[in-house]
Amino acid sequence: MLFVMTMVASASTEYDDDISKQKRYSATLRSARSGDAQAQYTLGMSYRSGAFTYIDHKMSVYWLELAAKQDVYEAIKELADIYTYRASGEGKSDKAIMLYKKLVDSLKDTKAMISIGKIYQNGWGKEINKDSASYWYQEALHYGDKNAEKHIESLKEGGISFTDELVNETVRIRDVQQPLFPTAFVIGNSDYENSYLPNPVNDAQALHKKFNKLGITSKLNLNLSQREMYDSISAFAEEASVYDVAILYYAGHAVQDKGVNYLIPIDVEHKADYREVLAQCVNVDSIFDSFKKHNVGAAIVILDACRDNRALLGRSRGAGGKGLSPSSLKPLGTFVAYATQSGEIAEDGEEGKNSPFMKALLTALDQPNSQINDVFERVKDLVSKESRGRQIPVYVNNLRENFIFNNPELYDR
Repeated sequence: MLFVMTMVASASTEYDDDISKQKRYSATLRSARSGDAQAQYTLGMSYRSGAFTYIDHKMSVYWLELAAKQDVYEAIKELADIYTYRASGEGKSDKAIMLYKKLVDSLKDTKAMISIGKIYQNGWGKEINKDSASYWYQEALHYGDKNAEKHIESLKEGGISFTDELVNETVRIRDVQQPLFPTAFVIGNSDYENSYLPNPVNDAQALHKKFNKLGITSKLNLNLSQREMYDSISAFAEEASVYDVAILYYAGHAVQDKGVNYLIPIDVEHKADYREVLAQCVNVDSIFDSFKKHNVGAAIVILDACRDNRALLGRSRGAGGKGLSPSSLKPLGTFVAYATQSGEIAEDGEEGKNSPFMKALLTALDQPNSQINDVFERVKDLVSKESRGRQIPVYVNNLRENFIFNNPELYDR
């Protein structure tokens, strides 16, 4: 088997000092998605070390596994070490041993031999087996690794081989794993041909910036067609499967018909029959279907929509009810927030600024360690006061676990 050898440091030479980390991340991500093994390894290591991304253990493992499947030596070794560190109580030791043996079989890697010995000696995720530990230490010594001698000696003395480095790494990974890791997908649709909305793009940009400040991976999407909305949301759902929480925000026109909610893309065309208009929209239920298909653990959907659709849909027969229908969406493992009550219209706000809902949300997100219910209760209070009761946001919480916004323990990266 031919292993691909790569170094993280070499990737940095491809970038001048004046190019931002974001550009480096974007370029590496594009290459990684196209199947470039070196880029996958580089991205995985950056998520592990924070070189040009934040530290995200789950994403690190995701990209390292892809690189390992293409026989990148460093990725295999890194994954084996990660699984060793996580072996205690998590059943990862078998994976670690399998990867180490791959290195042994192909490269006679003595460090891998010693690592297998440590797993058996210390009982990391397996029963202590001194005979197996001794075998692997002797193999490493046979292939010329003098460091094996001290491990053989510690085995004779009945001790363990648990290094400070391993202890520190175990603690670090556990600390990183404690909070729920979110990722976000932000959509702002303004450029409707017959009903331009000035503020959804502003709102989307503002929330995207806020999410980035809070350390939440966020993708900004502006003025999408129906095809673009379906394709990009499906891709997001697939990527979100490696996170704990997927957050989707939509600002723009929307409508409900017979209890079913629809997001309106910018390429919607006027039709005599309202049902033909709905066929050009994005059924909100399809978003949850996509999350379910890709096994997204928890989803937070924020619909800053229900803005005045009369100019957009007024010429269509059977234009349906105003506002969205909160009663239609209550899937388990989801949180759905609506900018206003069913049958009401959400205000777009002063042109060139943000909607009342977005202004309130940005304010509420500034409060550290805010539980999700508290955030949207604060949003409801602020919007209701500003609109003098004309607009009252609502939400439906069916999450299995509580989610904390602006968690310094998670976002201080």
